[in-house]
Amino acid sequence: MPESIATRLFRGSRAILKYRKERGILVNNIRSYITTLRQMPEGNYLIEIALNVHSLKVQADKVKWAAQDLAANASDMNYVTTQGIDHFTIAIPRICDQIGHDTRLMADLLHQHIHCPIVNTEHAIFISTSSRGLTAAVSFPIPPHMAHINPSRVTAFRKARDDLVTLLEQQSTFLRHDIDSRAYVIPNLRLQIIQHLDIVASLSMKMAVDSRHHPYVLVHQTGFYELDVPMYCAALKGQCAHLADRLRDNLCTDVPVAVARLIDQIVANLCF
Repeated sequence: MPESIATRLFRGSRAILKYRKERGILVNNIRSYITTLRQMPEGNYLIEIALNVHSLKVQADKVKWAAQDLAANASDMNYVTTQGIDHFTIAIPRICDQIGHDTRLMADLLHQHIHCPIVNTEHAIFISTSSRGLTAAVSFPIPPHMAHINPSRVTAFRKARDDLVTLLEQQSTFLRHDIDSRAYVIPNLRLQIIQHLDIVASLSMKMAVDSRHHPYVLVHQTGFYELDVPMYCAALKGQCAHLADRLRDNLCTDVPVAVARLIDQIVANLCF
């Protein structure tokens, strides 16, 4: 007996909701894990990160299966036809497989750092008493395979990046709200921001060497902080100089707002 239109519509709608739900979970998990890698305080965090990264593989598979089910049950619905059937049968499964491959590589790398045997490591227990009760602290030397996990380099780079974002956002605010802002925004774009980009590039290269085993560095591909970030900073220096020239040469009243929008785009599209 052929399937009724109502049944077909119900199955297709359910497949769409299932796919959107699984995709939303995957995207939120990825964002959450990136935030965790960047903000988690130093300590026994590698185990937690490794477990979390493994879970992305499972969720990526759920998205792939939901996409394939969507293509089978909702192939004639607008949600599928607007993007094309190949998007859900080929492109989405391929992306999900790549996510699973990449996250498994990161998990294996972190797993190696966690479980590599430590020879002749002595644990010292320091027990002290305080007014709040008994406090115990365990300290041990950093194992050789985690020697390049220097958190101070990561902290310095993150601070420099945040300062750069704040500085760029300030220029955007000035241009939007002060009609005479050209007088001080142009020098800021030519000098202060360019100098700060040099600082970010320098700290990025130092972090790539001294903190190469830190999760904040490992989450990106090899050479990202050593090569890509300095190149990106160099490109931003040229872009800032161009914006300064535009403010200087074009005295139209709508130019500051247009430049402010471009600065907002720079902040929104920062790759690091």
